[in-house]
Amino acid sequence: MIDYAARAVPWRLVLAGCLVTTALMAIVAVSPDTMWPLQGTAIGLLAGLAAWSMDETAAALVDALPRPLAWRTAARALGIVPLALTWCASVLTVAGRLPPHTSLFLLQGTGAMLFAVACVTWRRAHGNAVPGTAFASCVVPLVALLAITRPLPQHLALFPIWSDESWHLCLVIWSTLAGGSAALLTAALSRGSSGMRSDVSNGVPARAVPAAVRSPKVRRHRH
Repeated sequence: MIDYAARAVPWRLVLAGCLVTTALMAIVAVSPDTMWPLQGTAIGLLAGLAAWSMDETAAALVDALPRPLAWRTAARALGIVPLALTWCASVLTVAGRLPPHTSLFLLQGTGAMLFAVACVTWRRAHGNAVPGTAFASCVVPLVALLAITRPLPQHLALFPIWSDESWHLCLVIWSTLAGGSAALLTAALSRGSSGMRSDVSNGVPARAVPAAVRSPKVRRHRH
């Protein structure tokens, strides 16, 4: 699994994302009152990177190999570990300069990544080999826009900052998002495991994979 993740995960992009996330949260800590939109921007960036890490650019080949979608998703999720650790470390490091809702901030980052993984894995299970790129290109600017404009703060409390805002509603929203994402991910992995052998990935049937990539055991059996 580690060997697969080393080749499949865009590690340079993950590393760059970790550095940018750290920088954004450091800027937020300097002046939370004015720079708070960068906190939401960092969360959107984490979601985009998590989604991008799930793309399977060689799906026409790997779908024919004896590795189910759940296994490959778990392997690719190793690339999300540095992102999650970076977010937790960034939040905990500057917690003294942020509103006293550290656990909620941790939930926001991890919940956003879980949501991204669930959405792209669902699309992957339905035959879209690289949904993460499109997802990231939409979610990163959208979340940044929501963090900047903060529409309907009393009803859509995604990124509250002031003490009179609805922090409890924010917790409910992000908890619901995380729970729903976990359920969606479970459903996607179940579908991918049951239908992987017969699914058509990116328009190429699994049986069309060249014989050179079939396992040696299969080739010996056919001879």
